[in-house]
Amino acid sequence: MMGRARGFHLLRWLLVLLISLTWVTMGNAAALAERSDFGGSSLAANRVGYHATHPDVVPLIQQNGFRAGTAPGRLGSGGTYVNNTAEGAIAEFAHHNPGVTPSVLKVQYNPGINASTSVAPRNYVERLPFHNVDSISAPSVRLPGTTNTNVLNGTVRLIE
Repeated sequence: MMGRARGFHLLRWLLVLLISLTWVTMGNAAALAERSDFGGSSLAANRVGYHATHPDVVPLIQQNGFRAGTAPGRLGSGGTYVNNTAEGAIAEFAHHNPGVTPSVLKVQYNPGINASTSVAPRNYVERLPFHNVDSISAPSVRLPGTTNTNVLNGTVRLIE
């Protein structure tokens, strides 16, 4: 019975994401299809977020930029995870790296076409069934009230 409830929860979460994606792309698909030079939708403005990481990785990011993640995550893999607050980024990092004090990087990114949900995902997945989105956002499980975004379009740039 527990497996059935989890399956229902995952299905409900995916349905909310699909509806969100449909809402984003309905009505103004031509405008959404136009791309700006920054790589995102011409309708999406740049945003600021926070990325917590191991202190020894910071020089590599400063030198080479961010690289897409490969591990499964709540919002899939293949992008760079950011949170809308420094505290949220720290909470996410702390869960996976207990006892490690992270460096918190302030970043700018363009969400482009964003699939967003108000339901916090519970399971880790490699991929979500989206092919035309630039980012995926959902509430943080680790720090409720904050939002995680997996930026898939490679637009994450270091500010500080």
